[in-house]
Amino acid sequence: MYKIGIIGTSWAAKSPIPTFKSYKGVEVTAICSGNIKNAITCAKQFNIPNVEKDYLSLCARKDLDIIYIGSPVHMHSKMFLEAAKANKHIICEKPLALNAKEGQVMLNAVKKYKITSIAAYTMRHFASHQLMKKLISQGKIGKPIHLSINDFRGIPASKTLPSYRWWFQKNKGGGILGAMGSHFIDLTRFMVDDFDSVYGTLGSINKQAIDKKNVIKKITSDDIFSLNGQLKSNTSVSINCSISTNTKLGSNRSIAMYGNEGTLTLEGDEISPNGAKLLFSSNKSSSNKEIKIPSIKMSASARKSTVPRFGLMIDKLIAGINGAKQSPDILDGLKCQKVIDAVHLSNKSGITVKIK
Repeated sequence: MYKIGIIGTSWAAKSPIPTFKSYKGVEVTAICSGNIKNAITCAKQFNIPNVEKDYLSLCARKDLDIIYIGSPVHMHSKMFLEAAKANKHIICEKPLALNAKEGQVMLNAVKKYKITSIAAYTMRHFASHQLMKKLISQGKIGKPIHLSINDFRGIPASKTLPSYRWWFQKNKGGGILGAMGSHFIDLTRFMVDDFDSVYGTLGSINKQAIDKKNVIKKITSDDIFSLNGQLKSNTSVSINCSISTNTKLGSNRSIAMYGNEGTLTLEGDEISPNGAKLLFSSNKSSSNKEIKIPSIKMSASARKSTVPRFGLMIDKLIAGINGAKQSPDILDGLKCQKVIDAVHLSNKSGITVKIK
């Protein structure tokens, strides 16, 4: 039985904690938050026996094997280092850090303290994405030419300003490029290849938010971005994403992989109400053929957990602890962070940026 300590109560309460609680083989032992009242409330909600005053005291607990880091992005690096020094294995939310420099320090800590780490890129674990990767590697579409990812989400129309929080602050790691773009960057690497160069633009459709004192604050993070890149395999990629472009709730995602012999098109995703549909068209025929999406292999504990795609993260962490190399790990997170940094630099400079 692996005992887990939780850092964070916002996103953690939505998927990670329910999954940890329902995963046979792990036990949620302690929790902390930047606001201890939130930690106490969350502990009562999920019957977590111990509340710590901060992440330092949580990481210092001798009875924990694993730390889950679900804090705002700007806190990831320091929390990761503290957990690593305490010889805890780690699941860290994405994006990995504020920048690649912090990410490199985190990777160095993994090597120094010989811990196992997983970065929470759960989109790798969608059955449809696993199938696309398999078909691409099998040559279903021939040589990959271009990958196109589009994800435009709506929020309810409102005349009132949103509540100001870390999400709206660039210097705290807020914004859609980090939140969703990092997933798509990792998915590109997973299905096709590493990035060679990128050109990107960032924008804010919503300009203001209001804090708890009713003071209007400027939004400095992005809620729309466009990324155009070249992969090391010479495949081109375009990723376009926003959460503020319409009023239709839910996912409006499409992923298309174009090859010299055919095209795979994925409409929707498994967690949206309408599910996902994978289509194949050959350059020898204009008709689309739907391909059945099979379930992916996972442990019984993951399959029966509240959010199986997150349960797979626990599968991988435990397998890593037992000596099997697993991904996405912190190195994967760092590679994604370098692309994110390059998009920010490109947006600022107006030039295409080489990934080093």
